[in-house]
Amino acid sequence: MNKPQNRRVNKPVNKPKKKAAKHTGAIVLRDRTKNKPVRSRPVGQGNLTIIKRAMKNHQVLSFDYTSVKGEQTHRSVEVYKIERDRTGDPVLWGWCLEADAIRKFKIAGISDPEVSNFNFKPRFPVEDLL
Repeated sequence: MNKPQNRRVNKPVNKPKKKAAKHTGAIVLRDRTKNKPVRSRPVGQGNLTIIKRAMKNHQVLSFDYTSVKGEQTHRSVEVYKIERDRTGDPVLWGWCLEADAIRKFKIAGISDPEVSNFNFKPRFPVEDLL
């Protein structure tokens, strides 16, 4: 007579379901070093409209800027390009008149943008920024 063999049966493991994050309007990113959520500042559509107008008309844009480190400065920039960075945040590429060099600014850090009456002639084609 053959005895039945004891077989291990893999039972399904009840995994806890992940809770969906509540959407608050801010973009939630993950800090890669600590795997904690990082909230970016919302981008105002009014600011984006003003920036696009300055870019289209080749006018100098002046604004207050708060860097990622929290440093606050006033900048005047010849706007060349708006795109998204690798985290998905919109950024502005332009020639900073204070630094006299090409700079990248997160649009979320820009406040009180004003289009000046000064027009500029582009220093180089936008394709050179790529």
